[in-house]
Amino acid sequence: MGTAALSKQDDLRALQHFEQALELNQKNGRAWLGKAMTFMMQNKLPEAEKSFDAAIEYMPEHLGTYQALAWCYISQGNLQKAEQTVKKALEIDDTFSENHGTLAVLAVMQGQLPLAQTEAQIALRLDRASFSGNYASALIAQANGNVDEANQIIDAILDSPDIVNNLSLRQFITQFRQQGQTIH
Repeated sequence: MGTAALSKQDDLRALQHFEQALELNQKNGRAWLGKAMTFMMQNKLPEAEKSFDAAIEYMPEHLGTYQALAWCYISQGNLQKAEQTVKKALEIDDTFSENHGTLAVLAVMQGQLPLAQTEAQIALRLDRASFSGNYASALIAQANGNVDEANQIIDAILDSPDIVNNLSLRQFITQFRQQGQTIH
């Protein structure tokens, strides 16, 4: 029920359901992950970080949790912790495209374009629809002065079907904003 509420951007109800699940079982990694994602939606990043840590404690091989935690760190400007988190996930599974795509994004942010290009290529070879791989490609194009190419990649990301709740990312963001929320 928490996940359903979260998918409808009902963060208060989602948090209530995740907390109820945790009252029943403190070792419920999915509930900790849901709580963390809810805190991310609310831009409560330190609280999200603590909940991600708990989720990892109870689901130590769940790659999506590591990815979300890495983006939480990125959102806080802590690129070193984000990179450490992604590298832990790579130790678990080096074939998950989002790990490589996130490393590519981090490399761009640190001015390491050759590394970014390599990691983005790996991500897209593993999954052409990799969100972070495509996002990294847009950042690389922009860093190389190819603004039109970067914009085309971003438009393709925004219009990709079935990103969130059977909506494109553009539709999700529009719906989110119509509900009076902002994306940070």
